[in-house]
Amino acid sequence: MRQLVRTVVTALMFLSGHQLAAGGYELSSLMRALAIRESNGDYGVVNSLGYLGAYQFGEPALLDLGFYSGDATPDVNDWTGAWTGKAGVHSRDDFLAKVAAQDQAMREWLELLWRYASHPDLQLDSYVGRSVKGIPISKSGVLAGAHLVGIFGVAAFLRSDGVEDTRDPFGVPVSEYVRTFERD
Repeated sequence: MRQLVRTVVTALMFLSGHQLAAGGYELSSLMRALAIRESNGDYGVVNSLGYLGAYQFGEPALLDLGFYSGDATPDVNDWTGAWTGKAGVHSRDDFLAKVAAQDQAMREWLELLWRYASHPDLQLDSYVGRSVKGIPISKSGVLAGAHLVGIFGVAAFLRSDGVEDTRDPFGVPVSEYVRTFERD
């Protein structure tokens, strides 16, 4: 299944030419804004919970993207498993040192998140152009929120009309990311 997802993501990226218009953001602008928000643009940073790089990737995301093969504790960012060699990344330190690999991972991650968001079982794309809790919903807001708390956290926020406002481990609510990145 993961290989199928990777194949589909690769095909989508090829067909779209990486032009993921995300609300008012062009893909590169959204990536830059997320990097600033997540790490102040520092590609070499590791936060206190073990999230890596400019975009603060955890094990589950890099596992889904095929950069990391995982370990016995996939929900703990201890990075004790093996790296796959994708984009020339063979270790945590390689990932932190390779700007191009992190940018590639983020492009692929945003494509994958949007695919999840627009899946017929979720249909989060149907919220774009509407407002929830007074917040205009855009593609970029959905993507940023999904990066922060996961696709199901965004789904809960949208489907509950803002009543369920999932927070990340640092206490940041998904509504903050949806609002901050709603730029249309």
